[in-house]
Amino acid sequence: ITDISGWRIDGIGYTFPTGTLVNPGSYIVIAKTPSAGEFGPFTGSIDNGGERLRLYNQSDRLMDELDFGDDARWPAAADGSGATLAKRKDYTASGKSDLWTYSEQLGGTRLAANFPDAEGPPPTTTVGLITLADVWRYKDTSADPGAGWAASAHPIGGDWKSGAGGIGFESGTTISLGTVLSHPNANPSYVSTYYYEREFDLSAAQLSGLQSLKLRHGFDDGAVVYLNGTEVLRVNMPAGVIDASTTALRGVEIDNLSADMTLPTSALVSGSNRISVEVHQERIGSSDTVFGVELDVEFAGVNPSSVPMLSFNEVPPATETSFWVELVNNGPANIDLTGIVISAGNDPLRQYQLEAGQLAPEALLLIDEATLGFKPADGEKLFLFDANETVVLDAREVTGRLRGRAKERKGTWCYPNIATPGLPNIFVFNQDIVISEIAYSPPGLGGSPGVPPTFDVMPLVVMGDSWRYNSADVDLAPDWATEEHPSVGDWKTATGPIGFETGALPVSLSTVLRNYTSSTVTYYYETDFIVSAEVFNTAESLVITHQIDDGAAFYINGVRVGEFNFSSGALNPETLASPSVGNAAIETLQIPVSSLMIGANRLSVEVHQSSTGSSDTVFGVGLDARVQTSPGMAALPFRNSDNQWIEIANRGASAVDLGGWDFDRGVAFSFPAGTILAPGEHACVARDSALFTAAFPGARLLGEFSGSLSRTSEYILLRDAHRNPVDELRYFDGGRWPKAADGGGSTLELRDLNADNGDAVAWAASDESSRTEWKTYTYRERAASSRGPDNQWREFNMGLLSDGEMLIDDISVIENPDGGAVQKLSDTTFNNAAAWKLVGNHRHGEIIDDPDTPGNKVLRIVATGATEHMHNQIFTKLSSPISNGTEYEISFRARWVSGSRQLHTRLYFNRCANVNLIDRPQDVGAPSAP
Repeated sequence: ITDISGWRIDGIGYTFPTGTLVNPGSYIVIAKTPSAGEFGPFTGSIDNGGERLRLYNQSDRLMDELDFGDDARWPAAADGSGATLAKRKDYTASGKSDLWTYSEQLGGTRLAANFPDAEGPPPTTTVGLITLADVWRYKDTSADPGAGWAASAHPIGGDWKSGAGGIGFESGTTISLGTVLSHPNANPSYVSTYYYEREFDLSAAQLSGLQSLKLRHGFDDGAVVYLNGTEVLRVNMPAGVIDASTTALRGVEIDNLSADMTLPTSALVSGSNRISVEVHQERIGSSDTVFGVELDVEFAGVNPSSVPMLSFNEVPPATETSFWVELVNNGPANIDLTGIVISAGNDPLRQYQLEAGQLAPEALLLIDEATLGFKPADGEKLFLFDANETVVLDAREVTGRLRGRAKERKGTWCYPNIATPGLPNIFVFNQDIVISEIAYSPPGLGGSPGVPPTFDVMPLVVMGDSWRYNSADVDLAPDWATEEHPSVGDWKTATGPIGFETGALPVSLSTVLRNYTSSTVTYYYETDFIVSAEVFNTAESLVITHQIDDGAAFYINGVRVGEFNFSSGALNPETLASPSVGNAAIETLQIPVSSLMIGANRLSVEVHQSSTGSSDTVFGVGLDARVQTSPGMAALPFRNSDNQWIEIANRGASAVDLGGWDFDRGVAFSFPAGTILAPGEHACVARDSALFTAAFPGARLLGEFSGSLSRTSEYILLRDAHRNPVDELRYFDGGRWPKAADGGGSTLELRDLNADNGDAVAWAASDESSRTEWKTYTYRERAASSRGPDNQWREFNMGLLSDGEMLIDDISVIENPDGGAVQKLSDTTFNNAAAWKLVGNHRHGEIIDDPDTPGNKVLRIVATGATEHMHNQIFTKLSSPISNGTEYEISFRARWVSGSRQLHTRLYFNRCANVNLIDRPQDVGAPSAP
């Protein structure tokens, strides 16, 4: 069970209430107008043209995201037909349009699986017949229409009026009133009973498949409901004969419509039906009345195997002088066409019902504009419904171009060369250009510690300069540093450093304050210095170097620029420094250059004691300007490489002009006019042309695409100049697809240009082993106790940190390498296979001959997952126990082959552990080469 209390859906404005628990495998619905068992209402709305929905948990972590639209990538039938946008399979990714389709029944499958298993019963389909706002005929006069009033319809006129629901007179209900009546007792005769009626249609097919009729009502106070003159429901009314004077059993106040109430259906007929309702007051003179009704029909679920496989096959442009549509039977059996509906925009006034007839498998049916009785507009959708109008068979948008179903492209809608109404569609597809290599997740870029910038230091003030100072225990004003103080009166001149200290200092005192007294809290110092125009224009920062006991504030030209052992708050002569300083040390403080000016400047310092009982005071200050001589380099973390690219190849015998072609999905790129691909030639488009060219200077680059390739899964579509598909595929980062192409040092390479590149088995990870060589890796570390049971086993252990393959040779563990140099391994050259154990996800490795040096045994590591401490590793027994505190040298030769380059080595349990990065090429694949 998952607690989603506080989770929210951005895009519709809804937060789940406290205590919301979701059982495993169950579904929840969030609705604008929720029914029983559903959540809501949400405060926003879902845009008809598309919406971005984001699911966040209570910690603001993005859990799922869907950004859908109504363009050609998304199923047209979910936009306006009454069918919902439905994910094909539970628990798949939400962001890819090709993982979505439309529901098999109108209204979707609320609180149920989108597409139930074939063994289970299909879900029911609910179709709305009457909404709250629909128009009714009504009578609000006191005249009694008679006992049989519901047996016939009443045209508008005389006592009968028309108005939109809900209807009534009530200020306290939340039911929206589309028609407001007069006060029930606003005339001498007082109205105590109101009469309502309207029609709804059911086709013969709908009537035969009808499962139930659901009514939701709001009646103040009581009511009797009739279908075609037959009573089907009483609400808060007495038994027996009812007339206009009959009152309801009790008074009620209506806030919302009721839950679903099932009505008898025996009185329903094929075609037009009438629902009639009389609403009664609980007493003559009642001050309010409310009438509101919603009516749905529920049909038995449709078995997908019984749905006719009829679909649109060709549709002309909206500008066609005489419009037409072409249908095709895609199934293996004849289709009964009787009652099947073609609708423009799901408009009841613009639809055509097919006449009785049969359509053979693969046969075409042409319907012209005169037969249809309407012509759809540009951008409008055509819907094809079954005879019950409960299932959408197909949907297609009418555009400004001729479009048709391409059987040779698995039914994809494309652009025919010419219109062929009533005849098979004609397309010209390029069969020669294929997507042949993809670098969607090139090897990541390793982190680097960075290089600090370098500076030249230009002294402006040194500690040994002459200073004016005031130690007379006087209270200077807070802005004392804004003016110069000549050496008269309490102000004296001396050479720094200055102070009173009996202990040793980093820079000895040049001037000792003979009249030092601990009661003096604050001492004042200032000196002048010159700044040249060159220093002013090139200085990057200033650095104050000081030895201070106990605290200080620093000023340049009267502006406070820094503190030591103080906060940045205001100071006065009695402010004590904190913390205290035992013995002054050299400290530095970097400050901005903004307070400097060309020419004469003044540095002022006030030094404060930490207490009135302090035994010493020390002042020594220097000021340097720092001029940057090199900018250095910022440290970089491990990061993805942007050197993504796609290769296409011409497998045909003729050159192909790619001008006007494009990549339309996954990435976006338009091929320039005059781009020719010769027979057998390969060429690429890349995400970053500079990176690609630097890595592969000899490769043919056709241009730079916009966007980026997903590092997990992407659908890529290459189209010709007519916007017809040339090649398309979706790759994945695992499963049946080569995993090494996902950051493991390889690209996806098509094994054979004539293979079906939509199938994972047609692809292989590029072999990069020829670009690597043997290299020796060595490290030393002093053994120390680890957190595990160090003495339980006497082992050397190693393994890869992810899927991968590499070769190992000449492995060594030396104890005390600069002393006795004791070898701890019994088999360092893999000549004794029994000495090494390969277990868990490393068990597929083996000891083999070096591919380049037959007869030389090496260890071939093959890992299908990460190593860990209990299993999933390679190990061998050490000749003697490890001694903590002793230095060990671990070395080996390695050659990377594929996948992970991170080899973890350790002495049991986790002593002298190290992740060794084995060299592998950064730029992989063979772009624009066979």
